[in-house]
Amino acid sequence: GPARRAGAAPEAGFTAAPDQVTLLREGEGSAAALVLGHSGWAPSHGLVHVRRLALSADGRILWGEDALMPTTPNQRRRFEVVAGPAGVGFAVRFPLHPDVNPAIAEEGACVRLALRSGETWVLRAEGALPVLEPSVHFDPDHPAPRPTITVALPGRARAPGAQIAWSLAKAEDTPVGVRDAA
Repeated sequence: GPARRAGAAPEAGFTAAPDQVTLLREGEGSAAALVLGHSGWAPSHGLVHVRRLALSADGRILWGEDALMPTTPNQRRRFEVVAGPAGVGFAVRFPLHPDVNPAIAEEGACVRLALRSGETWVLRAEGALPVLEPSVHFDPDHPAPRPTITVALPGRARAPGAQIAWSLAKAEDTPVGVRDAA
């Protein structure tokens, strides 16, 4: 049978890799975008994950949208069985480097990400309020995992699926070419 994640029971539906992975480039020039997807949640939940990404021409805004949806009649039936009337909980997660200092801002509407360089970026979402979760960062240059934070955008997938749109934008004007110091 298919390889399973260590410790996962066969009935959990975890496999080593999804059977469908998609990468498409849309548009031209500054309007270019990527569409990425995988069917990793299809066997267990009847859901396909699709992420759309678009970067502004100056690199100061990244727009994204994460969607979970059944794409075939069999997936739709599986999703309806698993989700029931309550739906299926999920979260879009953004693991942060330990040197990034996150703070919930604007009465919970966004997360300000302060970098060591003094730059500040803002993560906003439509359809979810951000939550800060403890996490760990593995770095080959450090002998042990380092504590860090993950920004989570929680949601609930109900028929016919769910989506969360988000953006990551530079909050303060920084000259082009200025980046974090090592």
